[in-house]
Amino acid sequence: MAKKPSRIKNLSRLNRTFLILTPVLVLVSIISWGLNSGLFVSTEIDIQSIDKSEQNAHFNALKQIILEDLRPLKKKPVWKVSLNDLLESMYQKEWVKEARVSRRFPNQIMISLRMENVKLIALDPKGKVKAISSSGEYLPNLAGGIVPDVPILRGNRLLRSRELRSIAVELVSQLPRSGLLSPGTVSEIFYDKKNGFELLLNKSALQIIMGNELFDIKAKRVNRVLEYMDAKQVQGRVIDTRFAKKILVRLRKGS
Repeated sequence: MAKKPSRIKNLSRLNRTFLILTPVLVLVSIISWGLNSGLFVSTEIDIQSIDKSEQNAHFNALKQIILEDLRPLKKKPVWKVSLNDLLESMYQKEWVKEARVSRRFPNQIMISLRMENVKLIALDPKGKVKAISSSGEYLPNLAGGIVPDVPILRGNRLLRSRELRSIAVELVSQLPRSGLLSPGTVSEIFYDKKNGFELLLNKSALQIIMGNELFDIKAKRVNRVLEYMDAKQVQGRVIDTRFAKKILVRLRKGS
């Protein structure tokens, strides 16, 4: 009877040893299987949008470009991929606004991105659509010929100059969110050395000369003029805002 406690102790040691060794053996088996199957010598890359509402056709087009750029990483073991270098490479793309990277067992790299929204589009002489970011940079071509509902830039000066494109983006951002003059009512934007920026409204084909500065103040004045003209059922041809204390309105014939 005196030997029973010793047997119980031995059984307890065996149980503890079994409990310790079992996870280790399972882990070793998984690693061995992964190495033999090639799981750990290749990397899968998953790209998602930080803001799910932005995961649209334009996001997917940019995503495919990134996946193509990162193709060499797929031949590396996941632990040999530098997350710092990967993150830096994401921010080197002018159309990436925010990026997060992480590893996921056993062989995945997770990339979460917030892309630059398309603020404007431009049409080159051949009619090709070019998407424009908030900084005035051209973004990669849109997938499937999808064209966002944003104002269109016209003219060679705007096509060639990133600085002018960025000012055009600023101009649109300073328009009231709603009203007769707002981003949604502007069809096209032109630039002329003499007149500065000019807007063409989508319904009335009214031309608004905005000049080169004080866009927010001028837009508020123009909205008041447009409301007055709408109430009086007067049709304008050109509104010129370049004067310091007045707005010039040229009416259409018959108004």
